[in-house]
Amino acid sequence: DCCIDEESNHSIKDYSRQIATDGHEIQGHETVQQIIDVGNDGQIIREYFATCIPGLQNILASELITLGAIDVVPTGTSGVSFAGNSTIGLKSILWCRTAHKVMELIASSPFSTPVRNSGDLYEFTKASIHTPSLLGNGQGGLMTLSVNTIYTATVPKELCHGHFTALTVKNALVDAVRELRDDGDRPDVDVEDSDVPLVAVLKGRRVGSDRLGRGRGRGGRGGRGGRGRGGRFGARGDFTDEVEEEIVADVDIYRCLHSGGSLHRR
Repeated sequence: DCCIDEESNHSIKDYSRQIATDGHEIQGHETVQQIIDVGNDGQIIREYFATCIPGLQNILASELITLGAIDVVPTGTSGVSFAGNSTIGLKSILWCRTAHKVMELIASSPFSTPVRNSGDLYEFTKASIHTPSLLGNGQGGLMTLSVNTIYTATVPKELCHGHFTALTVKNALVDAVRELRDDGDRPDVDVEDSDVPLVAVLKGRRVGSDRLGRGRGRGGRGGRGGRGRGGRFGARGDFTDEVEEEIVADVDIYRCLHSGGSLHRR
């Protein structure tokens, strides 16, 4: 048995309407199409992530499999990634008893072009997220938003402050909306109970960088897998590249499918 209060039912209806908007407006949007896929039945397959109390990840994974989710993979001790159509997203909100939050992946930075600073994060967010389908209410108005940040490893120094990193993501979305609207209006921020709660997950990693600051290998800036310009003579007199490690970040941006924080609070 499952009881749904009026607030929960309202948020689910909002999400259902937003799914319809997404399916109509994102066609042909290249960046968004990298996140979604089409199943054998022609339905759009989306990527999701659900959090839980540490230690319950396997139980949560079993619940999701029972609901029909695919590509179910426990991540660490307190989360499970999975995929499915929009119905799976709604079912996970309604029927998963162990999930704290259920989120849909809406943007992911390419591995070949990691984020190095706040400017990179701003440009990635602005270019990757289709704001009309994310923040439009379908009637010419705008929905409120909020942004939280999660770090899974050491990230570049310029991105290590969660509040300012969240502001960068918010500013990119707000500016994108302003540029598209004739009236110059912008969505409001509601940190308590927003219509569109977003979570930015930053995963730090190290890449090679030469003395001039150009990334090397794996699509690094300037290098493109080539040899760095900086160098020095080694102890034996041979000329070698002077390569240093640079910390970069891979960024995933999720939309929480329900408002009000944890599902357990409903």
